[in-house]
Amino acid sequence: MTKKAFIDIIRWLIYLLEIILFYVLERNCGLIPEIFGGRPIILIPVFISIAIFEKEYVSMFFGIIIGAFLDVSISGFIGSQTAFLFILGYILGVLFTYFIDLNFLAFFLTSLIMIPVIIGYRFLFFYIIPGFDNIPYAFLHHLVPSVVYTAVISPVIYFVNRYIAYHIRFIGGGQN
Repeated sequence: MTKKAFIDIIRWLIYLLEIILFYVLERNCGLIPEIFGGRPIILIPVFISIAIFEKEYVSMFFGIIIGAFLDVSISGFIGSQTAFLFILGYILGVLFTYFIDLNFLAFFLTSLIMIPVIIGYRFLFFYIIPGFDNIPYAFLHHLVPSVVYTAVISPVIYFVNRYIAYHIRFIGGGQN
């Protein structure tokens, strides 16, 4: 195994540990306070930041992992978020590898677009399609605060993953 491959595996294992840590943090209700009826879905900015720092195939792989965690967190359509994040991982990986310069502003604008799309997708499959009784209430008191809360904490996740992506990569002696 080459040194570059070893460093890549270490970086991906750190991402995996980060995903598990944030999943546990997110699922324990007392650790992250609820604001205006919503909690952040921390794994969404984790997914976006990993997808923009890694190439398309690695982004797809982590889309599957994070999608599976999100599917497990809400029972219902198992596999729907996995497939959705698999496709989004590929798209974001290609865009940020070949077309978009990676910087904080690009990440934040991408997050402002992708967070409502991903949470809206969850809302469609777990509230609208199953026939939740009070959809306007759930939209205003759970979805909107969750989107805003997730967007507000996304810069923290970006800087954590930027450190992981660049620091670990440069320890290996080069870029990916």
